[in-house]
Amino acid sequence: MRQRGIYLLCGAACFCLGLAKFPLQLQAGLSSLFVVVWLTVMGLFLIANLNDLMRQVRIRQRRKEAERRRQWLEAEQRWRRRQRLTVHH
Repeated sequence: MRQRGIYLLCGAACFCLGLAKFPLQLQAGLSSLFVVVWLTVMGLFLIANLNDLMRQVRIRQRRKEAERRRQWLEAEQRWRRRQRLTVHH
């Protein structure tokens, strides 16, 4: 998770560098083309890493929820066993 944060920070820095080089008036030149391609690639890089980071967060939340439900079910089963034992005696 920390590694994805570092990737996002580096990608954002590279995106900002490309944005700073973006010409105010687009001219048909190699430098303008390079900046547009650079911004596109860095934007895709940021989106992919952010998407992966969010997916990891969702997976972690689902695991916590599954563990919480498992614990609740075990506690419920123990309670029902105790109830049956006390009713029969």
